Amino acid sequence: MLASCAANRSYDSYTKLTSYPSVKESQEISELYFNPSENPDENATAKKIVSSAENGNPVALYLLGDAFYEGEEYKEAAKTLRKSAVKGFSTAQYKYALANMRIKGKKTETYAFLLLSCKSGIKEIRVAATKLLVTIEIKEKDKEKAQTLAAAIENTYLPEFKKQIDETEKNFYTAKRKYL
Repeated sequence: MLASCAANRSYDSYTKLTSYPSVKESQEISELYFNPSENPDENATAKKIVSSAENGNPVALYLLGDAFYEGEEYKEAAKTLRKSAVKGFSTAQYKYALANMRIKGKKTETYAFLLLSCKSGIKEIRVAATKLLVTIEIKEKDKEKAQTLAAAIENTYLPEFKKQIDETEKNFYTAKRKYL
């Protein structure tokens, strides 16, 4: 439902992270998604998530990208997940790397986002990313490019947003564990 609701949407912009959506909005989206009994209108939930994704909310972008991924629309998934991943959402960084591998995207970018997700505050993401990272065959010079790219992406996060990024991720996993 979520992927079809967003099928005709465009997520082509990439900008330096100069603002970060409210942690409260991200938490509300997580709760809506993982606890449908709170909002039994699936269509309204999908519209809220798509609207929030259009406004750049990393949780909404992740959920939308994940829906594309689960629907095996890997190219659209990669495009959407990347927008969440560059905002520091490590769950999206990991899933973006998976989608990028499916579409045989740039290995350096896949490796860079796995490096970033290895720093996640969420243990299961850290462990999964670390395991996947060692399986990627990549030239040493490309590893260095990936490390440079990962550092450049990390440098787009303003220090004041780092706390919000971490809190958003924590709230997302709290809701996920609570309802699943």
